[in-house]
Amino acid sequence: MEDTLDPLSRLIGFWIPGPSFGGQRRQQVLSTFLGTLAQDANLCIVSRNSSSIIRKALASVDWLRYFVVIYGAEDFDVSVPKSQVISDLMSLHRKEVDEVLFIDDMFLNVSDVSQHCHVATLHIRTPGGMDVWDCEYILAWARSKKEDLKIPE
Repeated sequence: MEDTLDPLSRLIGFWIPGPSFGGQRRQQVLSTFLGTLAQDANLCIVSRNSSSIIRKALASVDWLRYFVVIYGAEDFDVSVPKSQVISDLMSLHRKEVDEVLFIDDMFLNVSDVSQHCHVATLHIRTPGGMDVWDCEYILAWARSKKEDLKIPE
């Protein structure tokens, strides 16, 4: 089967046909990961896929509740680089560069966003999606940002 999925779908292991999001075990791992991450960060999706398809897929495994913003193909022109979309979202939601971690499995997107938005980035290199190291890195980054916001006693 030809891979026609957008980077987000590949990133989280959403392959059709077959078990959604990589099967039951991967769903359990990702549910725990997303639940933990959502306690420390606002999760957003920017994808060239349809936001309605993304919402439906996330709702099918009860993950929609973890995401604050889902931008899909309907929300921006395909010719617009992801860096511009991220920059616009940062302005809209009043986020500073040190408050954003951009994650993608396409190096060109990671490079574009890093160069133009000056935010932290993570390039997912593992075929089939994030591995344990990626999840640990993301959680550590989010926790460090939450710690930065605490007022010293």
